[in-house]
Amino acid sequence: MIWVYYIRGDTMKQMKYGHFIVFVLLMVAGCGQHYANPYTEQIRQISDEEIHQYIGSICLELGGHIGLTAIGHCGQCGGMTPCWNMQICDACAAAQGICPFCMKKVDWKKNTDPDWEIPYLLAILERSDDLKPRQVAIHALTQIHEPHTLPVMMQYSDEILLSKELAVAVGVFKDPRYIGFLKKVLGQVRDDYFGGDDDIELQYYLSYAAQAAAHSLALIDTDKAVNILLNSTKKGKLWERYYAIKALGHIDQPRVRKTLTQCLKEFFAKDSDWKWIPGRDLIGATLTSLGSIGDKQTALLVIEYT
Repeated sequence: MIWVYYIRGDTMKQMKYGHFIVFVLLMVAGCGQHYANPYTEQIRQISDEEIHQYIGSICLELGGHIGLTAIGHCGQCGGMTPCWNMQICDACAAAQGICPFCMKKVDWKKNTDPDWEIPYLLAILERSDDLKPRQVAIHALTQIHEPHTLPVMMQYSDEILLSKELAVAVGVFKDPRYIGFLKKVLGQVRDDYFGGDDDIELQYYLSYAAQAAAHSLALIDTDKAVNILLNSTKKGKLWERYYAIKALGHIDQPRVRKTLTQCLKEFFAKDSDWKWIPGRDLIGATLTSLGSIGDKQTALLVIEYT
């Protein structure tokens, strides 16, 4: 609230002055809301030819596995992976800073200076027409973990084919400012991977993006983030519920245990068709999450239903 006092003198002049003060204060109050990219000038100095050469020097394997048909399971969280030779999912790999294929440490600071490399990665994100290098650029920036880069990356949050990599980044940075973005990505997953007329690769990608979003919400672990997971567990679409249930296994709270217990009873109360795919996946995910929480009551419940 802004108070303007008029004591003596020309009332009209004072009112004009008062309005001017209000206007100036409102303008000042709005300053700082728009993020200034500290790498803008460095990015401008990089030529298109240099970007092309840099792309040629990095491995694009991480951006090329979406279309493979074989599906594996993450050795860490148990979630699905896009292809059988991935040992862990993208979200767990980024959190540990390792390659999901060979499990070796992926260090984007090795043999180079991050201050030199970050502008190149951001230049790829801004100016490249090739999707895979842009996905890998976000992956690399996530592992370098320079705080100023996340707001720059999130300027591309409307691009659906970057949503998985950005969802992973938000979780690794544990930045609650982008919880709304994670909620949107989690809600974009389809009920059926193979249903509808959409490109099947897009459906797979949206599923992995939703998985990463749920995992990142669990990593952020604020009241708002947990509430989103709980709501998705109760009211979400089929695979939205699945990923939310899996993510809740990382959060040991009474309300989480209560919700998972209710889900388990609901799934077992369904008819026999529900206990087949995908119903059995929901049951398995719920049992796994309750087992991960690991208190006495949930352990007894898991034993009972197993």
